[in-house]
Amino acid sequence: MIENPTIYALTETIPWGYWEDPGPTRKGTEANPHPDWPNNDMDADTARAEQAVWEANTKVYANQQNVKRACIEALNTAVPKSYRRAQGGNIGAVAYRVTDDPNTILDDLQDRYGRATPQEKRANDAKFNAPWQHGTETVEDFFGRMEDCYVTAAISKPAFTMEQMLDKALTAITETGLYHLAILEWNGFDATNQTWPEMKTHFTEAYDLLQRSGAGTAKTHGYHQGNLTQEDDDDSIGSIRSSLTTIHQAHNANTVAINDNLSAITAESAQQRKTIEALQQQLALLTVNPHPAPAPPQYPPAPTYGPPPVAYAATTVTPPPTYVPVNPPAYYQQQQYYGRGGRGGRGRGRGRGRGRGRGRGQYVYQPAAPASPAQPAQATYGTVPPPPGQSTAQVQTQRPAYSNTTKYYNNWNMCCYCGWDIPSWHTSQTCPHKAYNPQHNDDITRANAEQYIAAGWHVSKKGKHKVTLPVNPQPSQA
Repeated sequence: MIENPTIYALTETIPWGYWEDPGPTRKGTEANPHPDWPNNDMDADTARAEQAVWEANTKVYANQQNVKRACIEALNTAVPKSYRRAQGGNIGAVAYRVTDDPNTILDDLQDRYGRATPQEKRANDAKFNAPWQHGTETVEDFFGRMEDCYVTAAISKPAFTMEQMLDKALTAITETGLYHLAILEWNGFDATNQTWPEMKTHFTEAYDLLQRSGAGTAKTHGYHQGNLTQEDDDDSIGSIRSSLTTIHQAHNANTVAINDNLSAITAESAQQRKTIEALQQQLALLTVNPHPAPAPPQYPPAPTYGPPPVAYAATTVTPPPTYVPVNPPAYYQQQQYYGRGGRGGRGRGRGRGRGRGRGRGQYVYQPAAPASPAQPAQATYGTVPPPPGQSTAQVQTQRPAYSNTTKYYNNWNMCCYCGWDIPSWHTSQTCPHKAYNPQHNDDITRANAEQYIAAGWHVSKKGKHKVTLPVNPQPSQA
């Protein structure tokens, strides 16, 4: 009644199940009518059979209650009061009652005070996995050890499964190298017959036959020691000399290994002594001058770059195409500038800026209407016409040449439309303003620009005078 149900699997016995109370009278009587017989109209034979069943159930139930009462009394005697707890876990020096469940009481005590330590679990696992010491351990000892480990794991958790125990036992039996025929027979059993009781019976019979034949007394541990001969116990001079030779060779090998280790340790010690001496010198210098002045930073001289060499003979230049607009006539009188957004002000650039803010602009050429022949020619300032009503020729003041020869961007890229000082991603091929220049050519680079200019192509000379890369450029100047 109170045994762990897992242990019953070792004997294939059905664990005890609590018997239900059959009641003071059998079912179907006037005092306790059975729902299947509302009119109690059963014959005499049926009534006698039902009465016999009720009496048997009543006897079993009474015996169960007597055993349960005896278990409770034994627990009250064996368990100290300081370890008892009432049903539900309340602490107090109480006595167990007949209505309590002995299994619940034992499980609670086991869970609280009987837990296995990690060392005990490891020892049980090692014992469970140990081979069968066939020379000193009988088959009864072997199977008993396996069952003890199985029960211990079932109580201390995690429990072993029956499949695990069967596999461990079969592995240990196989490693003895003595039961080949019995193992073949076992593997031929149906899966339903490969149970623990059947394994004990089958291999116990094989063990007994081996003992009677006189072949089971050899000292065997695994496959490699199953066929020991008398030469293992030979005390002849040849055997002794062979053993001494083996010992001498092992000693020499150990001596070489020890010498190598000593050499490595000596070299490491010498290196450590040098490190300690260097640290002592540094410590002495710090003691004399604890706050030495920091050495001035040493910067490498700024590199000087010249423009890359130009190889004019490497490129065959074709003349520029003739741009003929359909309508209006082929001339442009206005360039509109679109500035990037920012704080107020008109964009700066050639022509009037529509955008607000400072920044680089994009020049968009738009065809203009032809000048009226009736109007007199007017001088202009750059591309900007004079105010209305004025026709006085104006002299455009030329700005002095910009003298800076240092590039802003740290590269030698060049674009036929955007000039000679542009970011690293920008070339004639990647120019985003190709559509605005009829004579834009992806093949124009810094190396062949002069050839294209000589051939009549319109190539921007913006920044061409900058022939030196920046010093200490920032990431934004790539």
